[in-house]
Amino acid sequence: MEFEKRKAATLSSLGAAETDKSPKGSLDTPIIPLLNVINRHPSYYTTSSCSGRISILSTPTSSTAHKKARGGSWLFITHDFADKDAVLDALFRVDDADASAQQCDVVFRFEPLIIAVECRDVASAQTIVSLAIAAGFRESGITSVGKRVIVGIRCSIRMEVPLGETGRVLVSTEYVEFLVGVANQKMEANRKRTDGFFQALLGNGFGGLGVAEMKDCAEINEVADSINGGVEQTQLEKTAIDGGLGASDCLPIAPMTIDGEPVERLFLWGHTACTVDDQKKVLVYGGFGGMGRHARRNDCLLLDPLGGALDVVKVENSPPPRLGHTASMVGKHMFVIGGRADPVNILNDVWVLDTVTNIWKQLECGGSAFAPRHRHAAAVVGSKIYIYGGLNNDTVFSSFHVLDTINLKWIEIPCSTDWPGARHSHAMVATESQLFIFGGCGTDKVLGELFSFDVRTHSHESSIESETGISHSFVLLERDFAKVGKDLLKKHGWLDLTRKAYSREDGKHICFPVTNKFCSLLHAEKSLEKTAPLSSDPLPTLCKLGATIIMNDAGEFRKPSHPPAKIMREAVASLLKRQDMAEDLLEELPARWERLGDIVVLPESSFKNKMWDSLGNELWSTVAKSLGARRLARQGRVASTGTRDSTLEILVGENGWVEHRENGIVYSFDATKCMFSWGNLSEKLRMAGMNCRDEVVVDLFAGIGYFVLPFLVRANAKLVYACEWNLNAIEALRRNLEANSVADRCIVLEGDNRLTAPKGVANRVNLGLLPTSELSWETAVRALRSDGGVLHVHANVKDSEENDWVMYLKERIGDLAKSEGHGWDISVDHVDRVKWYAPHIRHLVADVRCTKKHG
Repeated sequence: MEFEKRKAATLSSLGAAETDKSPKGSLDTPIIPLLNVINRHPSYYTTSSCSGRISILSTPTSSTAHKKARGGSWLFITHDFADKDAVLDALFRVDDADASAQQCDVVFRFEPLIIAVECRDVASAQTIVSLAIAAGFRESGITSVGKRVIVGIRCSIRMEVPLGETGRVLVSTEYVEFLVGVANQKMEANRKRTDGFFQALLGNGFGGLGVAEMKDCAEINEVADSINGGVEQTQLEKTAIDGGLGASDCLPIAPMTIDGEPVERLFLWGHTACTVDDQKKVLVYGGFGGMGRHARRNDCLLLDPLGGALDVVKVENSPPPRLGHTASMVGKHMFVIGGRADPVNILNDVWVLDTVTNIWKQLECGGSAFAPRHRHAAAVVGSKIYIYGGLNNDTVFSSFHVLDTINLKWIEIPCSTDWPGARHSHAMVATESQLFIFGGCGTDKVLGELFSFDVRTHSHESSIESETGISHSFVLLERDFAKVGKDLLKKHGWLDLTRKAYSREDGKHICFPVTNKFCSLLHAEKSLEKTAPLSSDPLPTLCKLGATIIMNDAGEFRKPSHPPAKIMREAVASLLKRQDMAEDLLEELPARWERLGDIVVLPESSFKNKMWDSLGNELWSTVAKSLGARRLARQGRVASTGTRDSTLEILVGENGWVEHRENGIVYSFDATKCMFSWGNLSEKLRMAGMNCRDEVVVDLFAGIGYFVLPFLVRANAKLVYACEWNLNAIEALRRNLEANSVADRCIVLEGDNRLTAPKGVANRVNLGLLPTSELSWETAVRALRSDGGVLHVHANVKDSEENDWVMYLKERIGDLAKSEGHGWDISVDHVDRVKWYAPHIRHLVADVRCTKKHG
């Protein structure tokens, strides 16, 4: 009853003759229809609103007013698109004002729609929040659940740019015109979201007012046109407004009482949910929101829909927090793929949760490349997870991937022109062997298409395979007749070039993938008769060659026909042609490169000819665009200084700071000052797999945390002493310790490790310096506890001298131990061949165990 009283009083004040208390003095015309639709619903009413505005705000400077009471006034304000002449007039009229007046800061601002809505209960609040988020108001949420349930509908497409002070505007008119253009673009985006929210409300039972009531509002038709951009009213809106979507047409919804954990834990978006325990419970993972500070989550919540119990699942080794990921159940395992860790860190990692033991594990998957993405869709058929689409910054994907959860390999399925286009935020479900993809957002519009895909045939439902029941097949031929058979298939267009031929295990037969056309013809012929006479008809010819058919075998798909290297070569070739330069320069284009976060790093040897310099920045922007890179760099040699600084050169982009994720660990560093070695990944994974739960570790060459972080994050070391003398690396190391939430278990020691390293404390010492760490072997022995421990010694060694080096290492460590008074047995437990460092030079790591002698 209190809700109805408050609603009646608020709506009565809106209908009164007195002006609104806002600076404008009235409600914003563009959203009157939206407010009416909300207020007509029995479970909602609006308490305040703004449709979005572009303004110039003047506020007293901090030196002339207290921060909490600065006040201010609008020099310019509009709830429509801004006119640049009007903005300039308002701004420079102030610039010419009396300089003796109170000094004020002048700020140009855009603020998007914001509406406060009181809801009858939490269930109704969740409904309107979900509709707002789906329409693009992603910062929407429940702001109060006390005596009044209040929802804030909002998004973050705002801007605020200081322009100077009264009497002293510090920007040019051209820059102001640029700002007006940006603000108008944001206003356009704001209106599209508002329109989407309006239509979502109408499509979900909010259109309770009749046509006559709508027409009683004088502004409605004009305002609806302004919201819809002059587009004719959709059939969905018309049906809703005419009363066609009444309460009787809605699915019955009953509120659920949650016991155990507070229900606020479920105030999430961008999360995932899977059924477990034979579909009796719901497992919720990740998302944004929850209790306390709104943030990305990595909680596992278990909901019992029948009993209403909500519990937090206690797990080990949780993935980093994220939203926009997918979660798929395969048996008793939940696979989490990709997502967004923060606005700039898009993920492509794969994690699996064993729902029996509640242990998370990150998977290293091979096969085709799977680019980082979020808002993709996933569905499970058998032991395979199918992934379609997704988003990464401005890139919207149309790629179709399959993850085989048994052999942990990605396969990319080439898409034909009539398949679903690029999209994100869509839905995909599986039933038996069929996948269904619906809706989502494309590159420039919301989509409403429905597609089907048969995973057995890799085809649309309307294609030949589905109509005839024939799936993708292979023609099997003896190796002696393979060349003749392949030429025959290719000549008649029957060879499926999107898939690979392969050899059978016996090595005597080759399997060639065949096309839909061949399958259709085969279906018409019913079978290949081996006794058929040899003729010009190719089918009998294949029979004569002993061909047989293998059904239901999809094989391995070929990689897309336009790899980035080819795209780059074509783009650079076009540039050279325009500049009338020799095509021979194309031979210097790199065939491979690395990625550090969003930086594409070209090898040192690329583009070395001085002739490239004449192309200037146009060359680098062309290369960056062809590789889909926001930042581009070229590798240099590691500096020969004792601190081994990086000499990487930024070609496109502002700075070299980058964040790289590896094995669930965040590495942040300035790539122009600190080196990063990709070749050490296997060794970092090996160290991460150690059980160091009760151990103290000393890393004598910590760098940015290459091995320090695996020891802390994955191996769960009790404490790590990190020795480093490169100040740039130390800055990155401290950042990384904080970013990975392990700073409380690490002591950073700056300077030469021979002077700073602790003594007699370590269970394990890491010596990760190349080409040799021998100058610190004595320091490592002194760092071990009196009862010994393990040394991980890195070195570059000739392949012909490996055994000699191991023997020398063992003897040298033994001598150093004796000189320190330790009676240890010295053994080399394992030698790991990390990589080839140079021709005939290996990067080795020897695990040297030092054990106290007994008796």
